[in-house]
This record gives sequence, C-alpha cells and structure tokens, in this order.
Amino acid sequence: GACDFQPDLQKQTDKRSFRLHRTPPAFSDQCNLPSDRLYPLRPAKDPMSFLRVMTLNIWSQQGPWPRRKELLCAELQTQAADVVALQEVLSFTPVPAPGLDASPPPFPTQADELRADLYPYSAFAPACPVDARRTLGNALLSRFPIVQQSVVSLPNAVGPGHEPRVLLCALLELTQGLLPVFVTHLDWQLHLSHARCQQVRFIADHIDAYVAAARQLGRGLLPPILAGDLNAEPDSDEVRFLTGRHALPGPRGEPLRGAYFNDCYARAADPTDFVARAVEAGAAAEVSDGGATFARSNSFAAAAHEPDRRIDYLLVGLPDKSGRGRPIRCWRCCRHGVIDASVNSAGQRIFPSDHYGVVADLAL
Repeated sequence: GACDFQPDLQKQTDKRSFRLHRTPPAFSDQCNLPSDRLYPLRPAKDPMSFLRVMTLNIWSQQGPWPRRKELLCAELQTQAADVVALQEVLSFTPVPAPGLDASPPPFPTQADELRADLYPYSAFAPACPVDARRTLGNALLSRFPIVQQSVVSLPNAVGPGHEPRVLLCALLELTQGLLPVFVTHLDWQLHLSHARCQQVRFIADHIDAYVAAARQLGRGLLPPILAGDLNAEPDSDEVRFLTGRHALPGPRGEPLRGAYFNDCYARAADPTDFVARAVEAGAAAEVSDGGATFARSNSFAAAAHEPDRRIDYLLVGLPDKSGRGRPIRCWRCCRHGVIDASVNSAGQRIFPSDHYGVVADLAL
C-alpha cells in the first residue's frame, strides 16, 4: 500500500487528433437517436481546454456479452473520453500450450477488448478470483501515459470469505502536469453501509498520502480524480463523507476526519440529462429520474428488483488556483438499448451494461 514512485517523466508529445464528438450513424440508428446529435465539442484552437473523464461498471461477461461488447465499443467511440474508469472487468489467465509454461502477467483483460486504438495506455487492478482462469477487478484506459500504477486492498469489515475490494491508483502524465486517478468498486450489498464507510475513510487517507508523494516529484499536479461504482446513494454517509458533509472515525478509534471532492453530477449535470420520458395511462410525460445509474429502465438492472439509485460517481478534488479540475458539465451514457431479436426474442432492449455510465468534462 505504500506510495512508491519510480515514474519515467521524459516528456512525451500528445499527438492526438481532436474531432467532433458525433454519435456514429449506425449506432444512433439502432438506438433511435438523431444522427446529428453532438456532444460538447473541444475548441479547435485550444484542444486541451478540458479533460473528458468517464466511468462505467461493465458487468463482466454477464448477459449477451458479444452484443454488449459491440455496444460498449460504440459508446466509447461516441463519448471520446480521455480517461475511462471501468469496474467489474475480467482478466484471463491463458491456458498454456502443451509443453509450455503459462504466459506471464500482465494477462489479457476485457479492457483490452474494448480499448482498440482509442487508448494506448491501460492499467488493471485484480480484486477477486472468479475461478482458476478469471479474476474480477478494476481497469483504467487512458490517452495519456501512465507513469505509475499500484493496487491497494480495501478494508474488509464483513469477515473471512467476503468478496475483496481494491483501489487502483495511477499517475497520468499530461502536458499540464501529473494527474492522480483512482478507480474503485465498493461492497454492493445494500445493508453494508458500515463496510463502505470504512472503505471510503481508507480511500481518503490513501489519496492524501499518494498526492503528497506525487507532489515531491516536483511537477505540476492536477486535482485528483476518484471514479467508480460506490454502491451508495448521494445521501448515504459514505458519499456524504466524500463530499464534505459527514465525518468518519478510523476503524481502530482514530479521530474523526472529513474529506472533500466535487461530485461532478451534483455540481454540473446537464439540465437535460436527469429528465426521462415516462409513459403513464397511455400518455408520455417527462419526469426526473434523479440521475440514476442503476435503474429499472435498464432491462438488465430491472431483473435485480432493486430501487433506482445513483451509485456511480466521478469525484474530483477542489480546483487549483487556475481553476483546473472544475466540473464544467456532466451527463450519463450507455442509456440507449437496442432491440436485437437474434439475441433476445422477447423484444427486450439490450444495453451496453446493467449500469449507466457517467461522463464529465473538467476544466484544464
């Protein structure tokens, strides 16, 4: 868990090309979206005026994975995020050929299947073995070099045999400075708020130490980003702690402490994002869905029979003196399912995942 940095900070030129964030026509046709729908543009004369970040729980390989993978790849292309945090990502240990040793790490992951040529850099944090050949964890896709990465185990307040959770820590090199990014996935059971409280308290402590170590590198440091599936609603103690509205003690009686991150969706949600169309008594009406990311409007999530909740977050530290890190706008993604009779004869829509994702633009 120590913050042990050995980054190669040799300057690298960002050779990305920037383009209109237009929904691909084929994908928009399938989703009944207007093909000219534009996402917020990156100014041509100031290509790095903002950083686009995305988070999504991809639901491992559950459901119709080959079709979901197609939708996920299209969504990544559409959103054109610079940094993508993923949860419930599988890694695969290859089966060795006869007479050969098993392939050494790093093992291939679902993130490798999704990143294509969009993201030259990636990181994976194994969390929980599924079987002899598969491990579930968190992943990070980046257009920027990842100069340091580590994995830290989160506290387990439940006991032996409980599914382990981890924090993926990464330091990205942008032309504006170093960007600390943290990806996590907290305990999912609705009644385990006490366990998640211990986990977020630990995460806040670790982020403080990690950022302090990064400052010693003598490079400009951008506000840290914490992204992931927190499995907790905005008014829960664990999220209130992370957003400066609640204090938590340490697990062994340490004094109360607070923390503060901007909740991008709470601070900068696109006004049109939290309005959904509901059909009641044969008439269409527009209602607010509270920004839910695990919602019964998604056929995969509906099967869990759980209440609609906003549980996926992009959190960012306070902006620096130049305003870098300020949430500009935030919206959800992966909300448009497709009807594919070859996969689902019942006519239910197929979504990229059982969660909706979150995307935010941060000032640079």
